[in-house]
Amino acid sequence: MLLKELFKTLAIRAGVPETDAKLVETIDALPELDVDDDIIVKPITGNLITESEAQNRPEIKKVFTAQALNGIDAQVDAVLADLFEGPELESFKTDNKATSKKIAKLVARAKELKSSSKPADQTELNKTITQLNETIDKLKTDHEGVVTTLRSQYDEKLYFNSLANKVIVRPDVVDYAKAKEGKRVIADLQETIESVGGVLDFKTGKIMQKAEPEMQLFIGNKGATIDTLLEKTLVENEYLKKSDGPAPAAPVVVPGAPPADQSQLSEAQRKNSARLAS
Repeated sequence: MLLKELFKTLAIRAGVPETDAKLVETIDALPELDVDDDIIVKPITGNLITESEAQNRPEIKKVFTAQALNGIDAQVDAVLADLFEGPELESFKTDNKATSKKIAKLVARAKELKSSSKPADQTELNKTITQLNETIDKLKTDHEGVVTTLRSQYDEKLYFNSLANKVIVRPDVVDYAKAKEGKRVIADLQETIESVGGVLDFKTGKIMQKAEPEMQLFIGNKGATIDTLLEKTLVENEYLKKSDGPAPAAPVVVPGAPPADQSQLSEAQRKNSARLAS
């Protein structure tokens, strides 16, 4: 697939209108570069998903819903233990493993106690209602936390995948760095950010101070950027191709001429001079 087609596909998936003038202008400016389908195109198009796509993926919903409900189950089980006798409790747990069914059972039990005129039952009712409200409140809080975590993880993955794509299409980066969909470079980039005492704000793309996340990080009186730290990572890890410049010429030794100052010569040059002089 051509790089232009890949970029267009991703832009449209992200919600950019196909006829948008800026999109058309950007695509026209891209080089006629053929991108490997198996190594680059399929991993990018298969692993990257939009927020709306993530919200409609049953397998994603199932994972995070389960994480949220695990803590609720522990609280609900404790309340059920107070309301039901041993055999009845075990039978209920066997037949009703879903969190929603357990809460429904608590509601039903609360209604039973509410209709009772016994003082003991009224006391138990008040306790059950309180515990039930606490459980519902925690369920709401945990759900909001799961959504926030999911959004944060999605933003992080999307941002780093975008950076990896920038590395993959650069002609001056060695193939070793481009392997594994550019993940090797991203891992080293995260170490670079950590080493300078920074933390990446995925929403703004700014490098903030790890000690004070609300303050931007400065290096050498200049605000640190993800681009400068990415370049620093590529250079320090020798991920950039070496330039193919002309090799340095060895000095010509003229028979009978005074010997050159050996301290100014490299090891290779000294060996060449010795060969010519012998």
